[in-house]
Amino acid sequence: YNPLGWSRTEVLRLPVTVSAKVYGPDGNLVDSDIYTNEDEVKTIAFQVEIPPLGFSTYFLVSSPREDFEADHKDATDIGITLENKYISVFIDGRTGRLASIVDKES
Repeated sequence: YNPLGWSRTEVLRLPVTVSAKVYGPDGNLVDSDIYTNEDEVKTIAFQVEIPPLGFSTYFLVSSPREDFEADHKDATDIGITLENKYISVFIDGRTGRLASIVDKES
């Protein structure tokens, strides 16, 4: 619910136990991401738009379990490396935390 006189856009995060797809108020598929936080709780995140002085209804529809497990293995096992000619940064795929920073010039 949005009690304000202007539209709001927020990222909604909900704990989930199964893989899910999100559909917006218009019935169209909404981009979403499922991740595991540091407490090992699987969470789905998606952007919602709420009209002024109103509400929006989004629908979560479960999808096949094997997709859910496969997505998490890929996301948590790999991590992300960002680098340029000066530094290299590694972000742990399981926790989302900064794991290392390497100064390439030293």
